[in-house]
Amino acid sequence: MPEYPRSPMKKVGTVVSMKVTDDLLEMDNDVWVRWVNYVGSDVVNGFKTNESDEIDVGGTLNVGSIEGPEDGGPITFSDMPISSGETLGDEESFMFKMDGNHVFTYGALADGAGGVLREFMKFNCAIFEHRTDGGAADYNPSVHTSDYGITVDNSAAARAVTISTEDVQSGSADNPRYFQITDEQGAASAYNITITLENGGTISGAASAVIKANYNSVTLYSTGTNAFII
Repeated sequence: MPEYPRSPMKKVGTVVSMKVTDDLLEMDNDVWVRWVNYVGSDVVNGFKTNESDEIDVGGTLNVGSIEGPEDGGPITFSDMPISSGETLGDEESFMFKMDGNHVFTYGALADGAGGVLREFMKFNCAIFEHRTDGGAADYNPSVHTSDYGITVDNSAAARAVTISTEDVQSGSADNPRYFQITDEQGAASAYNITITLENGGTISGAASAVIKANYNSVTLYSTGTNAFII
């Protein structure tokens, strides 16, 4: 198989090279493959390898179907490293759209130390996040959370679940925020679980909702000020 000698290429301040054979195009690391844009006024960066031997994509990737390898097992579809430079509570997420309209988002909140606090999923019609166990105490975070399923240990005492103002306000009429409060201990008939909104809003027109039967749950959604039981 013939191999052609490396050809010099121009790069700002230096010279890079490219090797071509019948079935190979080899270039130096950290060099963009790029094309002139449609109107001829600029260029569009396409691909390059970086110092971590990863492939960087310089522009919007317009693709058809994405298919995994046969019998590929668990595959990481996407990932996003989070640095300590992010502020506590910053949203880090991936969004899927259809014709420019939001359909689905998944992500997490930065913890301000190079990690994440909680993961969440947001659909165009609703927001579902993660389960939290309040333990043997009332639930009243008074901050924005990504909680969806909420439980408390009411095996020895009645408990209060207070949905924070920030969480109530994270829902809207078009994209409500959902919460499910569950008596996992099976003790609600003796020790009720009372649910309220921190902002003073109502739950289906009432000041509170109460779980009184063992192993029962209440699912409600917030539209920004008030909540409603499903």
